[in-house]
Amino acid sequence: MGAERAARELEVCLASFYKYVAKKNVPDMDVLRTAAEKWGVKWKYLDPSEIVRPVKMKSPEQLVFSFLSTMDEDDVKVVEVVPEGKNALQVVLKLRFPAGASKR
Repeated sequence: MGAERAARELEVCLASFYKYVAKKNVPDMDVLRTAAEKWGVKWKYLDPSEIVRPVKMKSPEQLVFSFLSTMDEDDVKVVEVVPEGKNALQVVLKLRFPAGASKR
């Protein structure tokens, strides 16, 4: 298949793929799951499909909840913002849910 194509299909950089082959690094669960799904690899002691995969956000509409229309800016407090990898942030929010009828 070729290392470049394999790395591309596993969605990892070529250097990471070579480290997996040389047994210098162990692939994470997403890489193992992708190999199982795309190539039909069976793992002797591990079934990556049984590990819960974080849901990837597809659109901003996924963030819409019915209670948001009842909230004001004062109801939301940013508690913590932490970098998580190169392309992500972990944001911890504190939400105060208004009691009773809508404020608006």
